[in-house]
Amino acid sequence: MRVSVRNLVQLVVLRRAPGLCHALVRSAMATAILVCISQFAVAQRVQFPTTSPANPFSTPATPPSTFAPNTGVPSLGTTPYSAPPSLAPTWDPYALPGSTATPPPALPAYGTQPAQPQLGYPFQDWTAPQTRLFQNIGARYTWINRGGGNDAFGVQDLDLTTSLAFPFFGNPNMAPILFTPGFSFHFFQGPNRPVPADIPPTVYDAYGQLSWKPQFNERLGADLAISLGVYSDFSYTDHTSLRILGRGVGTWTFSPQLQGVLGVVYLDRLNIKILPALGFIWKPHDDARFELLFPQPKLAQRVANWNNYDIWGYLGAEYGGGQWSIAHANGAHDVINYNDFRLYIGLEGTGPRLRAHAEIGYVFNRDILYLSGQPQVSPDDSIMIRTGLTY
Repeated sequence: MRVSVRNLVQLVVLRRAPGLCHALVRSAMATAILVCISQFAVAQRVQFPTTSPANPFSTPATPPSTFAPNTGVPSLGTTPYSAPPSLAPTWDPYALPGSTATPPPALPAYGTQPAQPQLGYPFQDWTAPQTRLFQNIGARYTWINRGGGNDAFGVQDLDLTTSLAFPFFGNPNMAPILFTPGFSFHFFQGPNRPVPADIPPTVYDAYGQLSWKPQFNERLGADLAISLGVYSDFSYTDHTSLRILGRGVGTWTFSPQLQGVLGVVYLDRLNIKILPALGFIWKPHDDARFELLFPQPKLAQRVANWNNYDIWGYLGAEYGGGQWSIAHANGAHDVINYNDFRLYIGLEGTGPRLRAHAEIGYVFNRDILYLSGQPQVSPDDSIMIRTGLTY
């Protein structure tokens, strides 16, 4: 038989075709399995890495926000965008790194009672409990120009006071009870009236006062005082020389910046026995204090700080004067009552121990009344200079 090369190739291919097909199929399946295994391994390495390379763009977890004390500004801890540790932190979270901007003044703790004002002479101003037995040792001098004319009337006052602090029944957490003895000299010039309408050149105050300023809770407080003294020229003294003065004032703290005041001041004078005490004390910030009170308003602003002393400028007003039993030049006994209104500006320096002030003012609506019925004298308006020092 004669077989050609072409026929021989075809014969071999036909006989080997099934085996070749099976081989190709097995190769394809093996390749597919290898590809699947490799992809699964890659996926497993991505989901569960054995090592975590450092990510330069990641940010560390930040602790929960806390509020920095006295600022109310969240403190978020260290972040890649915070100022370097060597730089002083700032109260403003939006300030540039290294900013030296100072925060606003911190508010006093809620319920802290602002200092109470003096609400009527000779009541003394007490601002806070202290541990010293003797405190508020002070002297004050007042000069009111005499002027001219028959009704001219000049006044010079010298007031000497001190205070002794005693614990409230041994309770150190309560405001102390203050005992304040005082002595005052009043030097009169005029008026130029004939006898018996004259008044002695000098009269005196000698008194002792008990005062207490408790704070019952974060809102309710009080300012209580009673004073018993002799007010006379000491040449004639009777029951009219003995006078009881006092005040009873309640305070209500609406907020650390605002406090309400309501009460009475007992003056025991011929024409005015009692005055209401009411108004508000507003402290918008640490450098301002506005006592919008009757009968003694005062608007104060801190203007400087010098050598650990705070310098305050203020504008104030008050109802001044007093009452004394006297003997006229002809020996007749009487009681006189001097009253005026005072408007003044001043400077006050307060430090750890000392407090000093100086004022200049305008005195108006002046009158002198007599219990005996002598005609009322109305001196002309005048000017006032007053200064004082308290330790």
